[in-house]
Amino acid sequence: MKSVIVAIVAMLAIIAPALQRVGTLKGHVDIGPLRPVQRVGEKEVVPPAMYKHYNVTITMPGPQNGQMKSQLLRLVRKVEFDGKGNFTVKLAPGTYQIGISSDAPARRLPESKEVKITANRTATVKFSVDTGIR
Repeated sequence: MKSVIVAIVAMLAIIAPALQRVGTLKGHVDIGPLRPVQRVGEKEVVPPAMYKHYNVTITMPGPQNGQMKSQLLRLVRKVEFDGKGNFTVKLAPGTYQIGISSDAPARRLPESKEVKITANRTATVKFSVDTGIR
């Protein structure tokens, strides 16, 4: 009997994540300018290594009770960009603040955006980072 209970608990531990309803967040970041002068019609190619200096920061509002709402945000996840400035992450349904963080000097990072994640759906977000090069 004990081994049957252990087997059932083990199976539930394996199956439960697959049954959880999640949504997908996809996004892209543009970084530029990369040179002081750019010719009209000439497209800048961002080196893949440049994306390693930036991360997607996903946060949610802090705890709430009936009378107080926290102004604090709790970090849910940090995600890296691929070599083309794209990212994809699975998240539980809810409303998130999506922002960009960096260890590289940037004139101004873009403002965070509020995104609602719905189960079995894909939400998309796009950011532009101004390097300050003029």
